[in-house]
Amino acid sequence: MLRNFLWANCFSCAVFGVLFVAMPQEVTHFVGSPPATIITALGLLLCINAVLLAVTATKLSHLPKVVLFFVLGDAGWVALTAACLIFGFWIEGAAATVVSIVVAIVVGGLGIGQYRHGVAGKSG
Repeated sequence: MLRNFLWANCFSCAVFGVLFVAMPQEVTHFVGSPPATIITALGLLLCINAVLLAVTATKLSHLPKVVLFFVLGDAGWVALTAACLIFGFWIEGAAATVVSIVVAIVVGGLGIGQYRHGVAGKSG
C-alpha cells in the first residue's frame, strides 16, 4: 500500500512540476500574484521530489525516516497553501482558491497515507 501512495505522490509532483516549469506565466496568471520565478523554482523542486519519490517507491524496503521526508513535504504544502489562503497571499479568485484547496486535500491525503503505511508501521 505504501508503494501506491509513493507512486501517486510521484505522479502528482511530476505533473505539477512540469506544468510549473513549462508554463510559469500561465500558472501565475491562474493562481493570482506569485512571481513567475517562484513558480518555476517550485516546479523544479517538485520535479526533483518526483524523482526521489520514484527511487523510493522502487526500493524493496522503505526506511521510516525517508518516508517521513515526503510526509513533511506534503504537510508543508498543505500548511503553506492554508497560510496563503488565510492571509490572502498569492492565491486570488474563486477558481484558484478551489483548485488550491482540492490539491491541498489530495496532497494531505497522500501524506497521511504515507505516514500510516511507512512511518507509523502499518503493513502494506
